[in-house]
Amino acid sequence: MQKIIAVLAMACLVAWAWPAAVFSKAKVDQYTYTVELTDFPVLNQCNGESLLADGTARYVYKLVTDAQGGLHYVWHGTHNLRGIGESTGTVYQVISSFTEEGNLPEFSFPYEWTRVNTSPLIAHGGVSDMVFTIREHLTINANGEMVVTFSDAAVECK
Repeated sequence: MQKIIAVLAMACLVAWAWPAAVFSKAKVDQYTYTVELTDFPVLNQCNGESLLADGTARYVYKLVTDAQGGLHYVWHGTHNLRGIGESTGTVYQVISSFTEEGNLPEFSFPYEWTRVNTSPLIAHGGVSDMVFTIREHLTINANGEMVVTFSDAAVECK
């Protein structure tokens, strides 16, 4: 009987101490990668012209696990693409960027998430440039209730 109690006590001690040992310090993971895009569909919303763009997308993803087991991440990307308008023959360049961030305590609330994407479409010719912007945010409080949420999108013709 004493052996069973000793084994159970040891199991409880290990189960109690394990999370503290795992998350005793912050851990940072970062990933960087590049993607070559081909025939990526783009629409100039200022004049209705479509194009297929080619180029390079670069991304950085950073994930931090804090000492309490919470997750914090940032994902950032940039795109440098070129294409030719299907109706006007205008040469376009897409130089866009986005940043997404999130914060989540260890398997619980509160939770926060934000994304901003800005995508300029630059026309090398006589047609309008376009800037497409999206801003999104979500906050969930400690009770699991959504307290802030918005998504704004805008197109600006220049």
